[in-house]
Amino acid sequence: MIWESSYWKDELTSLIDELDSAIRKYNEFDDPEEAEVLDAIRFRVERALFFSALAVRRLVESNKVTDMRANSVVHVIEYRTVPGSKTETVLGDEWKYDFDTRWNVTLSAKSLFDEILHSHDLRFEEGDGGDITDFLIASEKNRSRRLLSVELPKLRSCIRSFALDDVRRIRREVLPDGSVQVERT
Repeated sequence: MIWESSYWKDELTSLIDELDSAIRKYNEFDDPEEAEVLDAIRFRVERALFFSALAVRRLVESNKVTDMRANSVVHVIEYRTVPGSKTETVLGDEWKYDFDTRWNVTLSAKSLFDEILHSHDLRFEEGDGGDITDFLIASEKNRSRRLLSVELPKLRSCIRSFALDDVRRIRREVLPDGSVQVERT
């Protein structure tokens, strides 16, 4: 349980800054001889993304965001697996994805961050100039069915919306059946 959410939300803001800084370094990196440096930059991007996903999930589960934010959605692209493409490797089962067919899918923000936290495979998609444009996510749970692609600006905006969300009012109502309904605005 989170008692004071401002620390978590401040941390989210810092993580967005860290993500931006690492992505900027990745996009500016141009020395293929320095593989270790590039690996360290990739680690910083992944770290900021994972910790952001964890913070968002904790805020939602602790009811420290408004209902509107907790129920927010993110539009992503889904690539489904190619039927019969499962192969067994030393690292486990692998699937091929159909990149020719894109499915526009709407996920709850919490579901997207769960996919990130439980990712089996997390990769960066690069645009024509070599800059990171998207993240590809195959969660442990869903990798046999799909691979998700989320645009970097959408992901950043979603994380930031949780960092800036502020619960101003909590209304509790006891319903006739004795249950309690809570609304956070």
